[in-house]
Amino acid sequence: MTKSLRPTCPDEACSSRSMRRPPRPRRHSRLRTKRGARRRWLCPACRRTFTETTGTPYHAPRRSRNEFDLAVKLSTQGLSKAAIARSCGRSWQTVDRWIGKAASASREIRDQVVVSVNAQELQADELRAHPAKSEWNSWVFTSLEVWSRLWLASRVGKRTRRSTRIFSREMRRRCALNPERILLTTDGFKYWPFAGFKQPTLRT
Repeated sequence: MTKSLRPTCPDEACSSRSMRRPPRPRRHSRLRTKRGARRRWLCPACRRTFTETTGTPYHAPRRSRNEFDLAVKLSTQGLSKAAIARSCGRSWQTVDRWIGKAASASREIRDQVVVSVNAQELQADELRAHPAKSEWNSWVFTSLEVWSRLWLASRVGKRTRRSTRIFSREMRRRCALNPERILLTTDGFKYWPFAGFKQPTLRT
């Protein structure tokens, strides 16, 4: 018979994160919801209670997880928030909140997983975007590791020298220390040679 795994404290400021052997959370109570009872845990270090969904996009849901997953899936397929709201039968504000939660969670996962990448060849580009009700056009800086097809980094901002340098720092931060040089392929944007890379390879 296998034992159920106990969740860890989701509070980033909890002192248990710096302990070599953090105390195991204790069972505190049962939380009754419209979708059934859920286990509530108590952290012995910070004395805070939490559930298995605390700190995740599924925390305190007013709708089912299937509706949440469907809205996020339709968003990745390119549908607008208004179209998703009509398809799911929910308000535009609800869909916007769901997509915001999913985007925030995906960024946190990327920051934890996409590190020390053994990159060999990178392709960087900036794509023009037209946000709704915006006076200026924004740009999406993206980079792709060619051999693994991994999206290494991304940034939304103006097409300026400062944005290019900040984006290049993020790319270097996610790459592992490699004694060999990394081939960087970009377009002819004038600020790429000043992005902080040594002898960049530019291809138009």
